[in-house]
Amino acid sequence: MSVFQAGCNNKPEIPEAPPEASLTPYRISPEEASVVMGASLPLPTYLPEGYNVTGIYVLEHNDYSEHMVLLISDETIGEKQLPDMQSVPWKIKMNVTLYRRGQVGGLKLVGKWFKIGSTDGVLLTRETTNDLWWIFPYPEPPGQYEIKLSAIKEIPKEELVKIAGSVRY
Repeated sequence: MSVFQAGCNNKPEIPEAPPEASLTPYRISPEEASVVMGASLPLPTYLPEGYNVTGIYVLEHNDYSEHMVLLISDETIGEKQLPDMQSVPWKIKMNVTLYRRGQVGGLKLVGKWFKIGSTDGVLLTRETTNDLWWIFPYPEPPGQYEIKLSAIKEIPKEELVKIAGSVRY
C-alpha cells in the first residue's frame, strides 16, 4: 500500500504556480515535487496504521532553495489549494527544505539526539508537538536537505523516530 493517497500515473510536468504562489502554498504531486527538486522527494516508507501522505505543498521555490511540506493524517484533505496551512487537519507533517548551495554549520539545536539512518537527528519537545530534525546530502554537492518531522503529542516519540528512519531519498 502506498503512503500517498493521490498518486499520479502520468509523466510529471511541473505545474505552473499560481501568481500568488510566493505567498500561498500550492499543491503538487510527489512526481512533480521530484522534478522541481531535481532529485527524488524524500518520502517515508513507514507511517502508522491508517495514516497517509494526504498532500504535498510548495511553500517556497527559488534558485537557492525549495521548501515543501508533506501533510500526513488519518483524515482526508481536500484537493483545492489552501490559503492557510494552519487550517489544514494534520497530525504529522514533514517539512522538506532543499538548500542547493548547502547550509553552513549543520544542526545547532538542543534536544535529544537519535540515529536517523546514516545521520543523526535531534528531537525537540514543544508545547503541542514533538519535532525531529535532521539533514542529509543532496545528490549534487554542496546541496543538502533539511527535514523537520513534526507530530502532535498523541503520536509517540518512538513512532516519530520510526517514520524518520523510513524516509528514503
